[in-house]
Amino acid sequence: MDAIISEARGLADLGKYDEATSKLRLGHSQTADEAERLHIVYELATVLKRQGYWKDALHTIQSELGNTPPQSKEYSIYLQLEMNALLLRPAVTGSFKGILDEAESVFGRFLELHRVGTIAEFDAAWIQIKISYSNLIALISDFHQPSERDGTEATLGWVCPTIETLIESHREREAFQVAENYVGLKSLRIAPAAPHGVKYWSNLMECIINSPTATPLLKAKAMSLLVEHSEDLDRDGLDNLAAKAIQIFEEEGHVHGAMDVKIQQARMGLKEDYRYLTEELAQELKGYFASYEEGNALAPYQRAVEAILSHIQPWQGFEFRIALSNIRDELIKMAGAQLDFYLNQIRLLGTWLTHSGRSARVIESAEALDALVDEEDCRWVSGMVANIIAQAYAQLDDFDKSYAWATKAATTWGSLFPSDQAEATRTALQARLQAFQALKGVDTTDIIAFAESNIEVNLAQGLLGQAVQTMELIVSQILSPRKDPRQEQWLDRMEKHARKLSETMPEEGDVRTAAICQNRGLARLNTGQGVQDTANEEACIAYLEEAVALYTKHQRLVEAASTRQMHALALYSVFQKTGASATLERCVEIISIARDAFRALENTKFISTSTRWYSFYLYIAWLRQWTTGPVVLQALREAEEAWADERTDMTVFAALEAVRRRQHLTSAVELRDTYKRAFHICLQEGRAVDMWDWVQRAKARSLSDQLGAGVLLPATLRETVMDDPSMKELIRKEEELTQCIAASEAAVRLKLRGELHITHRLMAEQPALKAILDLMRGTPVTLDQILEFGRETKQKLPRDIAFVDWVDVGGNFWALILKTDSQPQLVSCGIRADTIAAWKRQWLDAQPGTSPNFEDEEFEECDKEFSLRRLDQLVAPLRHLTDKGDLLVFLPTGVLHSIPLHALFVSDRTPVILRNPVVYSASLTTFWQCCRRVESAPPSALPWTMAGVFEPAAGRPFYPTERQAVYEAMRQLAEKHGGTAVSGEAVTKARFKDTIQASALYLFHGHCLLDRAALADQSLELADGLFLVHDVFDLKLPSPHITLVACDSASQGIAAGDEPLGLVTALLCAGAGSVTGTIWPTASGTGRRFAAEFYKELEAERLAMVPTGGAGGTIINLAVSVQRAVLALRRRRETRQPYHWAAFVLHGSWSIYSSGRSRQNSASALDEPGGPQAAS
Repeated sequence: MDAIISEARGLADLGKYDEATSKLRLGHSQTADEAERLHIVYELATVLKRQGYWKDALHTIQSELGNTPPQSKEYSIYLQLEMNALLLRPAVTGSFKGILDEAESVFGRFLELHRVGTIAEFDAAWIQIKISYSNLIALISDFHQPSERDGTEATLGWVCPTIETLIESHREREAFQVAENYVGLKSLRIAPAAPHGVKYWSNLMECIINSPTATPLLKAKAMSLLVEHSEDLDRDGLDNLAAKAIQIFEEEGHVHGAMDVKIQQARMGLKEDYRYLTEELAQELKGYFASYEEGNALAPYQRAVEAILSHIQPWQGFEFRIALSNIRDELIKMAGAQLDFYLNQIRLLGTWLTHSGRSARVIESAEALDALVDEEDCRWVSGMVANIIAQAYAQLDDFDKSYAWATKAATTWGSLFPSDQAEATRTALQARLQAFQALKGVDTTDIIAFAESNIEVNLAQGLLGQAVQTMELIVSQILSPRKDPRQEQWLDRMEKHARKLSETMPEEGDVRTAAICQNRGLARLNTGQGVQDTANEEACIAYLEEAVALYTKHQRLVEAASTRQMHALALYSVFQKTGASATLERCVEIISIARDAFRALENTKFISTSTRWYSFYLYIAWLRQWTTGPVVLQALREAEEAWADERTDMTVFAALEAVRRRQHLTSAVELRDTYKRAFHICLQEGRAVDMWDWVQRAKARSLSDQLGAGVLLPATLRETVMDDPSMKELIRKEEELTQCIAASEAAVRLKLRGELHITHRLMAEQPALKAILDLMRGTPVTLDQILEFGRETKQKLPRDIAFVDWVDVGGNFWALILKTDSQPQLVSCGIRADTIAAWKRQWLDAQPGTSPNFEDEEFEECDKEFSLRRLDQLVAPLRHLTDKGDLLVFLPTGVLHSIPLHALFVSDRTPVILRNPVVYSASLTTFWQCCRRVESAPPSALPWTMAGVFEPAAGRPFYPTERQAVYEAMRQLAEKHGGTAVSGEAVTKARFKDTIQASALYLFHGHCLLDRAALADQSLELADGLFLVHDVFDLKLPSPHITLVACDSASQGIAAGDEPLGLVTALLCAGAGSVTGTIWPTASGTGRRFAAEFYKELEAERLAMVPTGGAGGTIINLAVSVQRAVLALRRRRETRQPYHWAAFVLHGSWSIYSSGRSRQNSASALDEPGGPQAAS
């Protein structure tokens, strides 16, 4: 046995772990003696731990202990195995439940054996049990239940005398093991202070290095340990030690020892200068990592990754840090170390959080991680996850959720983790303070008292940094904005404690002092408001320059750039008072420095803010004719694109939540101002093409433009990509990662999102792939693309196509009209936005349970007094810029989404719909994507489905005969057009989902329920409950056309950013090619007549159209079918008024491709019929 263990140790000491474990497993299988088997298992577990296979080590021990006969439990080696298993268990399972009690029990048995002399002091068993127990107590103290400092020191007090005794006894190998385990505790969060100081430990290592009986390999390991942990040697001394260690490792044939030392040298280089991180270093590290992997040296590999990762600045090398984190994640999985998985996830979440603007990704993974980790399992991890979620929600300005999660974190940590609890409490305080920022005159006594109490607790606990940061919040969020005279007292308090903090923590003291300079500067800036001289601004700038110097001194580059941004604001205040062009020029220069710094740091949110300010200052210069329109438009474009980067990240949330959060970003006043400034410049300088670009840009940044399941590539772009192997591989990887993210659990998605982020960066380097990314992130379709599309469409119709958009500039509406043979035309409509809003309030808005005035209009359509005639100016420009028969694509803006534009008169007694077929779309990009989606799908042979649900409900009149009429209409339509009818109780949510996902055309006739205050809560009423907008987002539709004959089915909630949200958007996102619906409540009988006319026209189109050449497929012109169906209603006496026929509108693609299928027998599932026509 001894020979086997000795040989295995020799192999493991050389890093040949696989050979060592093979030898020990073989010896174990050939040994019958129980004590020998236990010793071999202990050594095997030790080697597996050194190699990095923690879970395997634990299972090896547990398996042996489970098969050990009772009499063997008295062996000291059995206690060693038990204690080792207890040390491994929380690391492998991530749970500390019951560990401490079990450890105390095993340690008590050890003390008894030591008392009776079975285990002597300084025996190998005594040393190993002490090491395992000390490490376990430190681990518990760090992550679950901190020990009192006296208890921790008592637990570790044996270390120094033991090492000294072992060195005196020439047991250098064991002395080094004790020392190595102790300094390893430094990697934990609450590391004990080294007894006698660092110098003492350096001397101990020197003793081993100079010992005549120590082996060369052991001396090299001692040198390596000094290089890694010593702080009292200069760089030259450390380099000399490193060179000696490398030489010995190479001479002795150690597999990875020389690499370990070189990794530490790289770590020191990064610690001294962040510029040490170069492409050359990255390639060198890549070679080392490959060697670790080849040698199956998991633990050394993980230590190497950690050494590099922990010394890359938080703002530096985002993609490189993500790549290293992903490597570490894979190594942790192989090790089976759940606790390390939690800690790595926390680090990874922190990396994404630092990369500001990626908060949605953090929340998705962190909330999933929170569900995995119970407070009773691991208190510190549970609290940290909650605190990270709180900070992420704060970045999204969701302060209610931020406060809730911060409170949970503070409660979880409690008094056991005072420093962490103080941080969480400060996050909660910050969330509460947001409610006070915009509310002047509100009593802040309670919140200041809450802050004061926390500050006193922090000071009593010696947490000076936390106390000062809490004071900063009160000053910056309450006292300074309100010009409260107490702010000077608070600033003096902050400065006093910051100076004291500098005595023990110089860097933290400087950083807090810099923050105080910021606050003093901003206080002076506030004081200067309303005062004509610039003395306060000049004082502010001096304070801010001092803060920049302090931040830069400690490489706090994000903070330094943020301070530069404040500096620019102070300069702008000076400019407002003096009007000097040189001051504004300096302001632009300073904000550009901040912008460039944030770009270099890849900080998404701050890039957005700084580019917005940069464009604003340039716009002010343009107003004074100090710069040109193109320069300002470029700056505004950069600001808008930076905002889009923030918005793109919202797709991480569940689909409907994503829309809501993205709408919040789109509707933010700062972004709307960016668009308004661009519109103003374009209008003033007569830039119609630029105006077209900006209008489409303003609309394209929506989830509806991305249409759910992915981007459809133009054929030419697809061919370019597929012909290039490298681009094709990147597309394959991007699709694979996207699918993996969709299929994986939220807790593991962050790693995949990191890989996807890097893949997108590589794609962006290829022009063709960048075009694909532009589509994915909602970059608007270009003018050239839409002109080419128009020419293609003209060949299919064969008619011309005209795109009609409207833009509100300064409260006046202008029409933008584009035809395929000309550039955009910008024409004034001569009507104000407030006039249209007032019309809508008077004629379309109505209280719940009442009809709008438009329904009861007393005048005829052609009468001059008819209500719609007041709005005809909106379409007047079409008279000369479009031709009869042209396909018109209407792209409404804001309040125009509620107006039946196709019902307005384009000339005397001629509504637009009589002159032209019309398609509506939220944006040009949405229309383009819908058409491309339909074109890319093969001609559909899927069935046509007609579904009706017209059942009684509480609080609503019910007419049985109308129910019978609806169900009979569904049956007749299905029979006439070879479709399938399903009605009444058969239309369950499950049946609805199954049939709509397997239909080429789908008609739904029933009720749409909505709350006009929250149009995202629209739902269709089915037999067994409501089918919500949220449920629609989960559908995967095969590009069908969907007709909704349901009250208000096409009604869209319009955010200030001009993004609709309702059933139409949801269906298009889910994959529909087009949707016909109603923009206000309609009578059920009118809906039946429209459906009959529409499907008659569809059938006529299908039979009349020429095959496209694709398997006998034909183009069905939906726009013409809707036009004819609407006009058929208009010709009927009972539905001649626009209220009846103008409600029906087509969204999305103008066409659908049919396979030319033969008629099929209809199938129906009918419930009992019902009675007279009723309004739905």
